[in-house]
Amino acid sequence: MQYQNGTTMVNSSGITGQLIAHSVPRLSAVKRAFGAADVVRAGQLTKPTVTQAAMVWHVSATYVHHALARFDERSLIEQGFRALVPPITAKQPALPMSAPIGDLDLVALATSVGPDRWLAAAARAGI
Repeated sequence: MQYQNGTTMVNSSGITGQLIAHSVPRLSAVKRAFGAADVVRAGQLTKPTVTQAAMVWHVSATYVHHALARFDERSLIEQGFRALVPPITAKQPALPMSAPIGDLDLVALATSVGPDRWLAAAARAGI
């Protein structure tokens, strides 16, 4: 299809608004996410954002970001062999506590940071 863009003839092919409108209700969220990723990657629109593509394809922007990041695994994901959003792994505690903090350690900490920081930290903690 060709259309006039100011004084220039532009060739348009690929995804049309009509295709999206008729396809969206029948497609899974994963396929819609990859459809939106196609729009972002192909550049058929003038610099479409992930959010814009997600809104058109009725899918979350997070899904589109995952689809863009895992584009090489598209066929496996669309067939259901892999999940689009990888499972969250259990996080390790940042600082393992070996023993409870004693009063002398708290006094040393309060002395080293000073009363203003100590009270500000207590206020932020809601104590």
